[in-house]
Amino acid sequence: MILSNRMKINFLYGALFLLAVVTTQTLTRLETATALKMMVGFAIVVISILKIEVALYLLIFSMLLSPEIKVAGASGREVVLRVDDVLLVIIGLSWFARTALFKEMGLIRKTPINHALFLYAAVCAFSTLLGVLFGRVRPLGGFFYVLKYLEYFVVYFLVVNYIRDERQVRNFVWAILVTGVLIAIYGMMQIPSGVRVSAPFEGENGEPNTLGGYLLLLISICGGFFLTVRAQKKRIFYLGLAVFFAIPFIYTLSRSSWIAMIPMIGTFLYFSQRKTVLVYFTILAIALTPLLAPQSAKERFRYTFQKNRRLSVQVGGVTLDPSTSARVSSWKQCLKDFVHHPLLGYGVTGYGFIDGQYFRTLVELGLTGMIALFYLFAVIFREVLSVYRKSRSDYHRGLALGMLAGCMAMFVHAVGANTFIIVRIMEPFWFLIGLVVMLPSLQQEPVRPLPVQDPAREGEKAVLPGRPITE
Repeated sequence: MILSNRMKINFLYGALFLLAVVTTQTLTRLETATALKMMVGFAIVVISILKIEVALYLLIFSMLLSPEIKVAGASGREVVLRVDDVLLVIIGLSWFARTALFKEMGLIRKTPINHALFLYAAVCAFSTLLGVLFGRVRPLGGFFYVLKYLEYFVVYFLVVNYIRDERQVRNFVWAILVTGVLIAIYGMMQIPSGVRVSAPFEGENGEPNTLGGYLLLLISICGGFFLTVRAQKKRIFYLGLAVFFAIPFIYTLSRSSWIAMIPMIGTFLYFSQRKTVLVYFTILAIALTPLLAPQSAKERFRYTFQKNRRLSVQVGGVTLDPSTSARVSSWKQCLKDFVHHPLLGYGVTGYGFIDGQYFRTLVELGLTGMIALFYLFAVIFREVLSVYRKSRSDYHRGLALGMLAGCMAMFVHAVGANTFIIVRIMEPFWFLIGLVVMLPSLQQEPVRPLPVQDPAREGEKAVLPGRPITE
């Protein structure tokens, strides 16, 4: 029997009512703190089903503003979940439930990078499964880490399945920038204390590398808009916002993030049509850096080349500081151990902690994983570049150019950090990639809204999308 849309809506209300009854009965038997958490979870489920756009805004603001929860250990590492991890799972499951009920909405929209995503995900899962079978990977830790490796893909598919018009793109970008402003303010408040700036809820020592990569991504977006918009006031605004983000960025003292600025600027210089303006700003920044750079940044730079006979190593005739030397030594050990499992690696968490995306991927997923990861990078860059070159709108070109530079920055940032498995960088990254990938469809023709956008309007008939969206 085929149910009408009104019957489906009634069924949805009935299911939510039963869930509310069960939740209420359960809450009466729980402690206050646990009951409040369950109430929040239930509210998010209802919001995610009835108003997915509101849920996506909640996800944006939780990306760097959520505390962490330690769940399990694997190979000496703790599995850390944050509120945005849980929120993403709830939103994802709610979306799946909604699409199961309204099949015309489609589950996964076909995009040019789907195949590369699925290939990388398959390699992660298969390599880790082999690691579990041969005793190199603890099942629980491996399972949670594979989920964390892949969860940001859910962000991408949520975005591409939901975006239907220009207004949504602009509003989501504003939400991401506003969140960045809040994080930057939090970072500036740490500067007087003399510590390395990090994001909220990062534990005792913090993760300056994470904040550095996140802020660099936002600086790239602002730079893209600055180089493409025509209105003078908007240019000044985006330039000012980039400078605002740059202040806490400098105080992260993250050398990986500082180095990643070079390919970001190089990308702007190569692809932007306003090269002259950018060259002037680059020369001015280089000239003023020795004068305006804070003392802590200068000391951090000099520390890179400090010698220690016991702990320092040399690379290309340059003696590195003990911290960088330890990282380089771990990379050398990776290359030695990699040969024991060259094709599929040790599996996720099967080797131990390595601070560097490419060496970590090589030893955990082998050559197959490295090829899958580089192929994913190539497909992403090709698609973003295609959007930039074909876009007719200044706003679209700005967003695409910003992400083009952001991609190059993240590719280099990953040399000294596990950039592409850090949720706090990858959630905004994949959210923005999803927005950019959808821009061509918004230029070609307006897309009709998804069916049953608001189930509360139960008397309204569903409107089918303008074209098929299922794979």
